[in-house]
Amino acid sequence: MERHTRSTGVLGEEAACNYLANKGYRIVTRNYYGYGCEIDIIAESGDTMIFCEVKTAFSPKFGSPVTWVTPKKIRHIARAATEYIVSHGISERSFRFDIIGLTAVDGRFEITHIENAFIAPVNL
Repeated sequence: MERHTRSTGVLGEEAACNYLANKGYRIVTRNYYGYGCEIDIIAESGDTMIFCEVKTAFSPKFGSPVTWVTPKKIRHIARAATEYIVSHGISERSFRFDIIGLTAVDGRFEITHIENAFIAPVNL
């Protein structure tokens, strides 16, 4: 059965949200668009805002999904995060960028969560 990229992404994002919620994070929003760029999940943990990129694979054929976040994607996430921070007046808050990689294995997802996965140029 062929899997479509968007439906794969939706399944992965749902699993990532459940994973974060189980760790005590509060999901603020999903699929946030700012400056024409998307952030998959915005969450809170304590006083920290977390901007999460989610990558999902149904096969290990192309390596770990956490390695798929390119420098271009990091710039796009940073642009959207900048817009979110400014528009919500939260520039005084701490924030970080995480990557969550999901790989389907035996009918379930193996999850890799990298906190502070990258430093992005947020221009406030």
